[in-house]
Amino acid sequence: MTSDEQRQWSQLANDDEAEKFIALFWARRDPTPGTPANEFKTEFDQRVSTADERFADRDSQGNVITRGAMSDRGRALVILGFPQQIKVRLHEPGKPRAHEIWVWEKEVAQQKFDAPRIEVAFYEDVKGVYHSDRDYPDLAAAAAVTMKKMIVSPDLKDVPAAPVAHSEPRPIVTRKGEPGAHQLVLVKDPNTLMNSDTGDPFANIASDKVFTKQDELSYAFEYCGDKDPLKLTVAIRGMSKGKKLNIGAPPENVHADPESTVPGCGMIRASIPLSNLPVTAGTYTFAVKLEDGAASYNLAQDFKIE
Repeated sequence: MTSDEQRQWSQLANDDEAEKFIALFWARRDPTPGTPANEFKTEFDQRVSTADERFADRDSQGNVITRGAMSDRGRALVILGFPQQIKVRLHEPGKPRAHEIWVWEKEVAQQKFDAPRIEVAFYEDVKGVYHSDRDYPDLAAAAAVTMKKMIVSPDLKDVPAAPVAHSEPRPIVTRKGEPGAHQLVLVKDPNTLMNSDTGDPFANIASDKVFTKQDELSYAFEYCGDKDPLKLTVAIRGMSKGKKLNIGAPPENVHADPESTVPGCGMIRASIPLSNLPVTAGTYTFAVKLEDGAASYNLAQDFKIE
């Protein structure tokens, strides 16, 4: 809600007024007024559902202590939407166990936030709970801009009459997923690792074989199964300056982003800035170990740094 809407909400006298306020709230944000579907509300509900699935804070016994949509990462997802890329900082002595940086840039950032680049960061505490990193100040400004842009009909006073609804087209199913983890790809451009409602997200992706020290090492692979969360461990192995190098991140719980065109399967993806790692020119292996409680899956891809 905007500050004006919060004020109006606090002044409502009864349930009838609250129902009208809520209906008008969604109507003002409907990008296609006069049609059966409110795409904004559909997208909002999907973000809430994803946040609840992926970002719930849990205690040591695995019990939910904070609903996912109410956690710091969940709130950011609901308001800002899905980032173009997620940078993961590997564990370093004296620093938090894990660190995520969500990035929007170029045309996408300009369209959504009126800025050329937005970075929102989260760190994991010793209990495994993620918090907003206040050293990255973009969150508040980006949220204010995008919440204002959500309102496409600010002068609307009454909810338009709903037309006759028609069934929505179902996503196209492209293939049947095989159980387990597979299809590990490495790319420089994280924007190529995107889910789709119309096609197989892995159909036309080929791994990049050569990177530079300035590139992002973006990875994605597919998991087909019903386990959640999953335990992920990644490592980079090779030779640097004549010495064996083995860079590993501590295991972390992850959630697969469901693929609507491949039922029962989901995409796991992230990015690692190579500039943050002690690597030099040479050949390396990027290794993934995924555990779902019933089985363990190991994937690997070789790549070069020039």
